[in-house]
Amino acid sequence: MVDGLRAVCVKVLLTTCNLPPWATDHYWRKHPPQTYPEGPQTFYRVQTSAPDDHVRLGRWLALHLRGRVRAPKCWNEPNLWPFLYS
Repeated sequence: MVDGLRAVCVKVLLTTCNLPPWATDHYWRKHPPQTYPEGPQTFYRVQTSAPDDHVRLGRWLALHLRGRVRAPKCWNEPNLWPFLYS
């Protein structure tokens, strides 16, 4: 996809912002904030064991997409509630 976008002169900004369910703190699945459903939500706090996995993901993306994306970005809207919550 990145190569296809670049072929039509689109500058790619790569953003990773949501956690996969396996990486979220499981406490919040059973005790969600008011108005949120039970179960995994992509913005829940990360498990203490998951940051190393995210470091590996970041390294892989940086190496795999080196020179093909304009810039990497860790999250999208840090000033919005779901992103402040994590």
